[in-house]
Amino acid sequence: MDLFRHVRIYFASFQASILSHRSKEEIHKYWTVPNDGNNAPSIYSGVGNTADKASNERTANLVKIVEDLGIKEPRILEVGCNAGRNLNGLFEAGFRKITAIEISQDAIDQMKKDFPQAYSNSELHCGPAEEILPKFENNSFDVVFTMAVLQHIHSDSINEITKEICRVSNSYLLINEAETYASWRHFPRSYRTIFSKLGAKFIKRNRGTRIFKK
Repeated sequence: MDLFRHVRIYFASFQASILSHRSKEEIHKYWTVPNDGNNAPSIYSGVGNTADKASNERTANLVKIVEDLGIKEPRILEVGCNAGRNLNGLFEAGFRKITAIEISQDAIDQMKKDFPQAYSNSELHCGPAEEILPKFENNSFDVVFTMAVLQHIHSDSINEITKEICRVSNSYLLINEAETYASWRHFPRSYRTIFSKLGAKFIKRNRGTRIFKK
């Protein structure tokens, strides 16, 4: 299975190499205010008419994974929380030490509207991950997770950001990212390879989420 996946990543990477990718700054600008009608924060909240069964199931699976880690009152960081669907799921499950980074103020405002309790009880940092992650101390969090975020990080920044994710995690990394799709804003890569090279031990893959232990 890993060999087949790596072959797919290789071909997707080749496809990406011939695509015209935008610059890091252009991608930051896009995600600050997505303007193509496909990635508005309201779509990601999973509330009302935008409710998406698959997305809500990913959040439920994330919560179950965190619960199964068995850490008492874990300090949790989400890198790229968008409108806060995952944070709300964690909050409703009883987790209270929740921190997140999000580049879009519009997404944070959407979270305030759709999930007011989770919003009020989370520590939210607005800005690019490249700027926010270095502000945290080493081993600040028991669990650091991403969901459909690293796949959009420009190649100029991915090494820096993944190193920072490892640095601020005290125990676990939960990585749910597309690896085999290429577009101007999708960067195919193997996260098992990246994080293993940074010293994180790959534990298993659970419904798309790669679980690593430092």
